[in-house]
Amino acid sequence: MKTKDVSFIDLQSELKELSYKFPKFKEEDLFVLWFLLAYITDDEQMAADSITNGPNDKGMDAIFIDDPARIVCLVQGKYRREIGKKNEARGDIIGFAQMAHTVGDSKKRISGIIYKELIL
Repeated sequence: MKTKDVSFIDLQSELKELSYKFPKFKEEDLFVLWFLLAYITDDEQMAADSITNGPNDKGMDAIFIDDPARIVCLVQGKYRREIGKKNEARGDIIGFAQMAHTVGDSKKRISGIIYKELIL
């Protein structure tokens, strides 16, 4: 998927196209999937498998792990129909930012302890 300047109508069109491939995803999950495909990976299935949105997700909507590159992308998406109509709660932003400390803790390994902390 090419990155480009998109209007809201263009975005809705792309989300609708993704919904045919991933019918179980809610609109906000499709938005995060679109973001992953636009900025993180070209692999639709890897991007879809990264979606974590749901109860007990610690405020993260996706965790993309690229083992060969040794990169972990934590994604929190907010799909809004209008810009500037709703601010995010300060606690939500701080909580999400603190996840960097959990992931960056060199005493833990992403394959086990941290992943359990992020998801559980």
